[in-house]
Amino acid sequence: MRQLSRAAVLLGVLVSLAGSPALGATPQVVLTVSEVPVGDQGTVATGALEISSDTDLAGTSFTASNLVSGPNLIPAQALTFDPSSLIDVTAGSTYTVGIAVQIPPVQPLGTYTGTVMASDGAVQTFVAVSVVVNNRPTLVVPGPQTVAAGSTLSFNISGTDADGQPVALGVRFLPEGAELIDHGNGIGTFTYRPEPEAAGLNVTLIFFAFNRTDVGVPPQDAREVPISVTAPNAGSIAQMITDLIARVGSFNLRRGIEQSLTVKLQQALQSVGRANRAAACGQLTAFVNEVGAQSGKALSTAQAAVLNAGAGEILAALPCV
Repeated sequence: MRQLSRAAVLLGVLVSLAGSPALGATPQVVLTVSEVPVGDQGTVATGALEISSDTDLAGTSFTASNLVSGPNLIPAQALTFDPSSLIDVTAGSTYTVGIAVQIPPVQPLGTYTGTVMASDGAVQTFVAVSVVVNNRPTLVVPGPQTVAAGSTLSFNISGTDADGQPVALGVRFLPEGAELIDHGNGIGTFTYRPEPEAAGLNVTLIFFAFNRTDVGVPPQDAREVPISVTAPNAGSIAQMITDLIARVGSFNLRRGIEQSLTVKLQQALQSVGRANRAAACGQLTAFVNEVGAQSGKALSTAQAAVLNAGAGEILAALPCV
């Protein structure tokens, strides 16, 4: 794959070749490439132009030359514009025109350059355009996933590029509590910890990979991963209690207060391990009561709120009635 150089995206305007408005002034028409078309072999690459003028232009049309890369070319007929009909350009306004390039299935890779002309019959303006033909990356993701509410799901995705270019990773439709970290080496780590109330949720995430060096809208390889969230189980509830113990320890409380709160959570953790829900509920309730008693004293109100929220999630997950 080739990286598009800055020089390929020309924002300059070539001088009008014909016609002149009233008072003999030369129309100032600006034609630029705002989005460079990038695509695979056998696909349609899309991009955009922008045109503006200090003079009204009626019935402006757009035509393209052949696009050339060394001995190879993409014929002018492969380029189309949207809108395909004539447009009127009002002085002082900017208009966007879409470009679509049908890339043949066996088109050699490379950066193809040519020109686009905008003309109202009297005024003609040209701009250089480039179209990048490359390989899209290949993305590997796991199959369908299941996670219990309150526990953490984690897996890696990976993207590779046949041309050896760096790959960027992304995801669409992230639920609350989920994130994807792109490590910058073609590997991404997805983690998701659904809250207890997310039990029963079914979501399909769309992961995608594209080349970091591409400009415009680069070709992507996209893959779906369905995720189902089940009701909290003993393992996920135990993890929630363990996390709450760590949160207590992070507050740097007086040793006696920290020990008292931690003991109650450890007892609840043991009760969950023995499937003694009633005992776990009682121990968690005792924890909540102590947090309330220490709020504004050994605990700040903010710390107490955090601990109460964590305990409340566990009480709901058990559930305790």
